[in-house]
Amino acid sequence: MSSGFTRDICPVLLLTPVFDRRSNWLGVHVRAAHQPSFPGVTLQRLAEELERVPEIPHQVIFLDAEPAWLALEGKRFAFPVDRTVLVLEHLPAEGGEEERLCRLLRAEGLHFAVNSITAAAPGKGGWAETLIVPATEVDEKFSGKSLHADGWKLFARGVPSMNDFDRIAAHGFDYLDFGSFAPSPADKGQLHDTSRMMLLKLLQLVAQDADTRDLEEVFKREPKLAFELLRLVNSASMGMSGKVANFRQAITILGRRQLQRWLQLLLFTHRQEGKTRPSILMQRAATRGRLMELVSKKTHGGASVDFQEEAFMVGVFSLLDVLMGMPMAELLKPLQLHESVELALLERKGPLGQLLALVEQAESGDADGVLESLRKMAVPTEEFNRAQVATLGWVSQLGIAE
Repeated sequence: MSSGFTRDICPVLLLTPVFDRRSNWLGVHVRAAHQPSFPGVTLQRLAEELERVPEIPHQVIFLDAEPAWLALEGKRFAFPVDRTVLVLEHLPAEGGEEERLCRLLRAEGLHFAVNSITAAAPGKGGWAETLIVPATEVDEKFSGKSLHADGWKLFARGVPSMNDFDRIAAHGFDYLDFGSFAPSPADKGQLHDTSRMMLLKLLQLVAQDADTRDLEEVFKREPKLAFELLRLVNSASMGMSGKVANFRQAITILGRRQLQRWLQLLLFTHRQEGKTRPSILMQRAATRGRLMELVSKKTHGGASVDFQEEAFMVGVFSLLDVLMGMPMAELLKPLQLHESVELALLERKGPLGQLLALVEQAESGDADGVLESLRKMAVPTEEFNRAQVATLGWVSQLGIAE
């Protein structure tokens, strides 16, 4: 990713994927920590960075901001107006200069959302189309249908779990994003998902540097895993001139590090029979892993490839308890992971624990926590911002939202 952010003027940005009610990834929500708006140059460069992310040029961008700074001294607005939703904290006073500017921008194609339930009162809104509601306020009494009838689109902010996602989506929300994922009761049968248990078994063998023959035996007992392994290794992305015909060859070509990473992500892609919706949980796991890996390169331990791999593992595994519906300590026992990895996952301690705490703070919108964590790790804000954009690009190419 090219350099785009400048240290002197760059605020900490928080980038959060946005989904529709069917779990499809349709956009990104951009917030600036501790600033009501972005400096114009930051906006321009952020737009350029996001345009390089494969999925973003086709998605909606929700941008927290104030209308006054959108008049960038006669310069073109940095983001495509037809796909940008400007999120206002409150509706401007009627007849004022800010409302006039908003109406002008709306006439040019820019969309608006308002971050206040009071804006939904009859007679208010007009040029604003989307109402943002904290997920914590959506209960049985919430009248989503009446708001839709008044012409509002609905955006639930900070959904805490997949169970809550389904409940809130049923109220008619058009857009949803997540805060920190909270463990919730597993679906019936999930604890006995044999494919996932086999994946954990494979990960245990890889972590113990087991003989290739032991790995082969597991693949032989799991036809679906075997198929996916051979498909991965035989894919064009592996740069193979020939095709592999057996598991030993496939494991050797893929390599232990890549095999381990593939298995980690595959945990979150295995769906139960009859459930085919996109895997939001895998996207979050992949995002955590990749973001921790990229930020780790800028910390004191970043020179070590092993440290970067451990950072990726911690990020992905940090959602195992959410995925499996079991206590983290119980899940980690058979894996026999390095002490530093377990310390990070169980107590958020050590260098890896600091990285995990950082990504969780960003997910929950804890700007103070993000700034303090970056300060402790001596990671510049622009490096963190750039890592988030690069992570979106990497995750978008995994095909996990299809």
